[in-house]
Amino acid sequence: MGTFLGRADCRPGAPREDFQAEYERAARLLRERLGEPLPEGGVKPDDADQCLVWERGGSWVILLMGTEWISYGAYDQVAIEVRPRI
Repeated sequence: MGTFLGRADCRPGAPREDFQAEYERAARLLRERLGEPLPEGGVKPDDADQCLVWERGGSWVILLMGTEWISYGAYDQVAIEVRPRI
């Protein structure tokens, strides 16, 4: 699959365009691997300003962009979460 997101990068001075570009890059990689995401609606994490969701086996694969609360909201994040389908 090539290069994939595997570690956190913190770039406090990065412009918003770079942040959006990382989200779009991750979305392309996930589409290549998992196909098209599900239509909007249904699964959306509370902390996501923007997200795409795929169903894979018994799990949701969620690409999200939003506030990273572990840092008490000091940073925004682009993250991939795998959650059990409930």
